[in-house]
Amino acid sequence: MFTIVYPKQSLKGAVYPAVSLQYKLWRSGNFHPLATESTEGAEELVIRERDGMEKGRFFARREGEKLLVEAGDLFGFLAAADYLTKDLFNDGTSELPTVDYVGNYMGEMLDRKTSAYRMMFHNVWTHDAFDDDGAIFGVTGAAYEVAEILTYRPDVVGLNEFSDAWREETDLVELLRANGYEEVKPVNDEREMVNTLFYNVETVQPAKGSCRYYSYGELQMQNGVATNESGSYYSEDADCRERSALVVTFESKISGKRFTVCVTHLESNAFVVPQNARGGNPLREEQIEKKLLPFLINYRNTWGAPIFVGGDFNSWASYDSWGIDRVGACRVLEQNGFRDTYRASLDRSTPCSTHGYPIFCEALDAYVDFDASLRDNYECSQDHIYLRDTADTVGEVTYRNLSEKTILCTSDHCPVMLDFYLI
Repeated sequence: MFTIVYPKQSLKGAVYPAVSLQYKLWRSGNFHPLATESTEGAEELVIRERDGMEKGRFFARREGEKLLVEAGDLFGFLAAADYLTKDLFNDGTSELPTVDYVGNYMGEMLDRKTSAYRMMFHNVWTHDAFDDDGAIFGVTGAAYEVAEILTYRPDVVGLNEFSDAWREETDLVELLRANGYEEVKPVNDEREMVNTLFYNVETVQPAKGSCRYYSYGELQMQNGVATNESGSYYSEDADCRERSALVVTFESKISGKRFTVCVTHLESNAFVVPQNARGGNPLREEQIEKKLLPFLINYRNTWGAPIFVGGDFNSWASYDSWGIDRVGACRVLEQNGFRDTYRASLDRSTPCSTHGYPIFCEALDAYVDFDASLRDNYECSQDHIYLRDTADTVGEVTYRNLSEKTILCTSDHCPVMLDFYLI
């Protein structure tokens, strides 16, 4: 019974083929332990990172007691996982075969930048156990999230639901910092942000004093349901890190040009009757119209750069196809001079940004799959990037939703990404 070995601190998703193969064999009735260090003379399937390999390529070859699987990037490890689970061990055998194979990732690799600048937003989801048992990250920890960010190398990345558990129980912050990313810190609040921004220190820097935190307030409740008896769904004098905005103006280290990024998370539908994205929109409309817009307008009067607003809006981009005459949070933004960057994009071939929750296997302590397929239309997406650019300083844009299998096993949201020029 061989052991599956993978690198302890992989930055390229090498743990994914290890977990995928272990799950495949476990479902066939064979448990193969995982390890992060190889043992001389032991029968092992050893997964390695190897620099200098062609993007998306992997090798699998037998050397003595070892079956070596090597790749140099996330796409190569995704392809290796498919090969191991669908081809080499398709019958669930527990024997190491003799093989010498070269394979390639067959999906679209979107990591090439189409413009000078790139931003990404991702709702990373809080991995909560049932009955308030705390967060669950499993053996992968933050490995998939780190691999996604370092594969695409955005200049700015905004995270939603980046809870205290993410900071305390994973090494995501440390790994990002070790690989050239720093987190912005608001000048008006010293707490850790739940909706936060990281930036690539090699390409951009935050304008001094520009980072501001803004809370929408606590949701007013009556008998477990949101109310607006006072004319507002939110208590003005309360603070809520989960439903908030963080805004900062970045400056390119090469050109000196500036752009402003706001990451936000609008209210979910958990406390709205009926509980769906359509019925819950009055709360989100209020958050945009009465809170976020005045805050951003005041901010822009000081900093002046084009403003990108991204994150989990919990609101569809369009309700027309549903025959619903409701404005919606996204439409409120559009009515106030913001453009949906997806609709302005040169490439609209992108799936919906949300899908089913990752599936956790307690026996293997790992997220092994996701429970629903991606829909192929943007209209039902809840994650967006909007732009207000009154001076027409933003050129062509390319908008993508990223749906690698690793990220599907991390969150019920896909990252949304925008490449753009500054004129």
